[in-house]
Amino acid sequence: MNLFRFLNPIVKPPKDVFFERFLEQLTSVFGENPEFWYPKKEHKEDPLVVVITYREVPAAGFITGVTYGLSLDKHKDWPQDRPELCVVVKSSNENWAKALGHLVSRLRGACPFVTGQLIRFGTPVVEEATMDAFLVGTPLYLEAEESRLDIGADYHIRLQALYPMRESEIKICEEMGFTAFLKHPHFDAFDVLRPTIK
Repeated sequence: MNLFRFLNPIVKPPKDVFFERFLEQLTSVFGENPEFWYPKKEHKEDPLVVVITYREVPAAGFITGVTYGLSLDKHKDWPQDRPELCVVVKSSNENWAKALGHLVSRLRGACPFVTGQLIRFGTPVVEEATMDAFLVGTPLYLEAEESRLDIGADYHIRLQALYPMRESEIKICEEMGFTAFLKHPHFDAFDVLRPTIK
């Protein structure tokens, strides 16, 4: 299933000094040789969005995706740091990474992507899983210094994790609270085929 309109992946990153500094720091965390996916622009003036995709990272059978472009905006809920999104899941399906670029392209300027926020995707991200929503949070798989990146701008970039979940779990998450939901025995930050939390 191809939900997203993206240009074919390329190895060459965009030429932008802040992006280059951002990528240098990602390399120290996730390694080298990523793919760069670009959502097709609806309008020529649409701002830059790049999805940096690492296959077999952090381990075999995983895929990792990180956006660049969201932090180019300003938002009242970002007094200091500006977010970029990341996802790490047990899957080889690149749509998990592409989903981040889709959300940035559609929601930038309106959605702050702050910790504890619940985002309905509207349809399963991939055919083999029933996950159709995301929970925004701090990356459980990164150290604090790895998730806050200095790119030499007048702001820092903070990586915000998107944890796949089911829309049917949203009410439960709201009732339990963000921290309790993450500690539920059926919650697994990486397993997109985990049991539904009821």
